[in-house]
Amino acid sequence: LVALDCRAATARTGGVGRYVVNLARELRARGEVRLALLVGADPHPALATMAGVEVVETGWPAAHARQDLRFAWEQRTLRRILARLRPDLFHATWNLGIPLASRVPAVLTLHDLLPLSTPGWFGARAHRAFFLAGQWAALLRARRGIAVAGATRQALADLSPWLARKAVVVHEGVEDDFAPGPAGDGPRHVLAVGGREARKRLAGLFAAYALSGLGAELHVTGAAAPLGPV
Repeated sequence: LVALDCRAATARTGGVGRYVVNLARELRARGEVRLALLVGADPHPALATMAGVEVVETGWPAAHARQDLRFAWEQRTLRRILARLRPDLFHATWNLGIPLASRVPAVLTLHDLLPLSTPGWFGARAHRAFFLAGQWAALLRARRGIAVAGATRQALADLSPWLARKAVVVHEGVEDDFAPGPAGDGPRHVLAVGGREARKRLAGLFAAYALSGLGAELHVTGAAAPLGPV
């Protein structure tokens, strides 16, 4: 039994949530393991209706709680849930979230370490302190870490070469929806999908596009908020 942390995959999910949904789909399609999907409030419809898996309602209240509340919840409530389920493996999919006192073997996915490397983008000092505590606890407990990019693993190595030795780079895939269509005479496109916060560095994207000479249209999508100054 593999317990998969799916709390980040809500009905209004972002990039991490899409990663979780597609990971659950692929593991389910392979049929090699039994899956328990640990969901929070308002789970993504694809998870809530997925056949052949056990959906476990954790009582997690929201996709993005305060870091101190998240840390406390994971160390207490999540530990009790894992003790009850007794899975062979727990996959923490969301940068942190492995209880220190849990005896379940665990794998951790690291998307980035931005609250540590660029603290000015992530609010109060307490937020960063509890993020650091939660991430260090998860890294210490994890048997293996999955870094979604080489830059993420390098950032971990810069902070702790010892912990970086646990991590392997496994790049995120591309959904079938983004497969190239038939070649035609229409304009070429470059598509950027993601949020529009300062940490997404859209200014760098625009500068690179201006220098690229690709002769393709640039389309930016993925957030409902208007595009502000970059």
